[in-house]
Amino acid sequence: MASYLRTSTTTVTTSPLNQSISFAEILSALHNHSQMITLNPLVISHVPAPTDNSETSVSTTYSITERISYLPFHLWDSEFTFTASFENTSSGLDTVTHAPAGVDLDSRWKVLSVGALLGRNDHKGCWLEETVKVTCSILLMPYVKSSMKGSHAELRRRLEDVLMSEQGH
Repeated sequence: MASYLRTSTTTVTTSPLNQSISFAEILSALHNHSQMITLNPLVISHVPAPTDNSETSVSTTYSITERISYLPFHLWDSEFTFTASFENTSSGLDTVTHAPAGVDLDSRWKVLSVGALLGRNDHKGCWLEETVKVTCSILLMPYVKSSMKGSHAELRRRLEDVLMSEQGH
């Protein structure tokens, strides 16, 4: 696709999490790739993808299938499969996604703790920050942004629900 038809946008979403959830619990959840993938409401299946990465690679690649609706009431749905690489970091998770139609996402999930930001050694009062850079056709961008905004908001809500249920709340 001609580069003049491609555009990029970056969104940053920061969400406070329940204070009873620890930094370590959030980090563990982010490092659970299968859980993070299935928490996305658009995903219908995923499997580890064969890669040509060397043995020293720190990322894991998955083949993910999603179902999206083009029209309300599921009058026109479509399924598509793409690859996404997941790399655990000391503060979260980095993902790189290559979807059909030249849609590329570069996502950074980061756990921020109020204590650490204030220079203290505790990790109480955590926030989840998601930074996503989307690159795609200028014609697709409104739909991609809208779809991503809704699905990622639901993913964050489901993630907090999982973390709270693991604590017995």
